[in-house]
Amino acid sequence: EHARDLGMGAVMWSSMTNTHHWSPLGRPFRADQPDWLLTPGPVSRAISIIASAKGNCVANRPFFEWLSRINREGFSTGLYRGWAMDGSFFGDGGWYSSIVPVDCMSATHDHLPGDANWASQNALDRLFADVRAQRPDTLIFTCRPAQDLGVFSLRNVDVCFTLLETGTGASNLQAGDEIRRWSRYRVHHHFVPHYIDQPLLFPSRADRTTPLVWSSEHLDYILLSAISSSPNLLFYMPTKSGIPDRDKATIRRWLDWARAQEELLKVRRDLPEWPEPDRVDGSAHIVGDRGLVFLFNPGDQPREAEFALTEEGTGWRKRGRCRISQAHPAGGPRQVARHGDTVRWVVPPASAVVLTVAAER
Repeated sequence: EHARDLGMGAVMWSSMTNTHHWSPLGRPFRADQPDWLLTPGPVSRAISIIASAKGNCVANRPFFEWLSRINREGFSTGLYRGWAMDGSFFGDGGWYSSIVPVDCMSATHDHLPGDANWASQNALDRLFADVRAQRPDTLIFTCRPAQDLGVFSLRNVDVCFTLLETGTGASNLQAGDEIRRWSRYRVHHHFVPHYIDQPLLFPSRADRTTPLVWSSEHLDYILLSAISSSPNLLFYMPTKSGIPDRDKATIRRWLDWARAQEELLKVRRDLPEWPEPDRVDGSAHIVGDRGLVFLFNPGDQPREAEFALTEEGTGWRKRGRCRISQAHPAGGPRQVARHGDTVRWVVPPASAVVLTVAAER
């Protein structure tokens, strides 16, 4: 209710396994239903975090129907604009170590003993579909295991948590390169649409022991790296007292700018080069007769970027002349080009450049 008063959207963050999956010992949702628990097999017994999790088997119709009902009751309150699913099929918090075949040995669940993999994935798909059918306008957000299962597990999903789950390092310059590189892997190797992916910015406090390092240097660089990668962003941030006011203003300014560019950011055509210190990479975001081109130079020397004003090169189809202006940093050069031309642009060292492209009328 407080979030609603502030105009923010609260998310109902769910787990399909136990109720505290970062506890050293898991706890079942329903202690009175021991038959719902996953019976570990040879694979899961070999992984200590799974063996102690005491998770429920989602490929078990009575448990699945109970969990679906709990989710529907939560939505019936009208307090939530989003729904998230997290964890793994075993009851732990969900990590790369637990992305293994689901080998529940129960003979009473809705799967073959020792082979619950497909049945578990199918149940997860049905959970997403059930929420979508009940509330079509809900933002459906997923983490593990769907983020590891690939694009076919994301049919009813709006946002998929990035594989870079632990956050970025202290250097915003290196972090920006890492965000763009991960995003390209997700798009080009995992076939996840960029508008579903969700870059994660800034260092994590996951271990709760090391102080959070906040860096103001190259803040524009990391923000533009993430904005160019996807229209969905997730921030690890310290408390309000942990960020200088000027950095808060920078973050707000770029987020407001990105919201105004939403139509363009939903499309993306990557330029050929990948993020490397000795080259310029970037992406084009073209809709109709206008668009944006992001250019990134992580190196310590000025470098020239080039991109083709063609459908194959940038998604530019408009015939005739167009004007190219530098929106960031402001006050840069301008060019006039035609469809089919190769545009060259010098990018200063350790910096990001944003160009606007607009057809002449």
